[in-house]
Amino acid sequence: MRRILLVMFFMDLRLNIVASNAAQHGRNKIGEGIKVLAEVYYDSSYNKKPKSRTSSEHGTNKNSEDPFQDHFEQLLKKVEKRFNQQNVSIKIELAKVTQVTNITVPYQMSLMSIDGQKTLYNLRNYSMYLGAPNNTVHFLYTKKDIYEYSDRGDRMPLVLHDVETYRTFCTNNVSAAVVSDKSKSWDYMYSVKALASTFGCLRHTRFFKPDFDTMEETFRHCHGSNT
Repeated sequence: MRRILLVMFFMDLRLNIVASNAAQHGRNKIGEGIKVLAEVYYDSSYNKKPKSRTSSEHGTNKNSEDPFQDHFEQLLKKVEKRFNQQNVSIKIELAKVTQVTNITVPYQMSLMSIDGQKTLYNLRNYSMYLGAPNNTVHFLYTKKDIYEYSDRGDRMPLVLHDVETYRTFCTNNVSAAVVSDKSKSWDYMYSVKALASTFGCLRHTRFFKPDFDTMEETFRHCHGSNT
């Protein structure tokens, strides 16, 4: 168990070092003034409420907040930091956190897994009628396994950690992502990948010139997203 924890620690450390090195190589910052509005949904797999903090710990009474508000705030802060470390100076604002029970689609009737593509389809349709600004990304988080059908010989499904729309940020199309969240230290990277894909990137652990060029082009369509 100790060996596994050490591997996880050094894996996370390596990711942060790579990101820091990228930021130190003189790359001009992009994304300044770009705000990502994150509308977060989570499914029934979040069946245990996290330990609540007192109002004095919050500094204010937050009894009306969703019980997972703090969890997703911290997760998205890690996502924002990851982009910032790579000179992508976006800001992520958590617009809302809501539990939904009618979007996820079980994978072949399983109670422990969901069909990634079908669930994304439902999430897009659900989000389409909300009238959110085009700099909004609709995240649906689940603790269940995310599968995709495969017709390869063994008929075993593909295991996914995220499935999302591609290059939809600040367009007329909905930006949506279904993301795995099993409370592991590296889980936030699945959200990084999902968000990068909505920007049009094919990479997420480290960005290169084509990725920066693509994101700059995407961000040019985000008029007024910093307001």
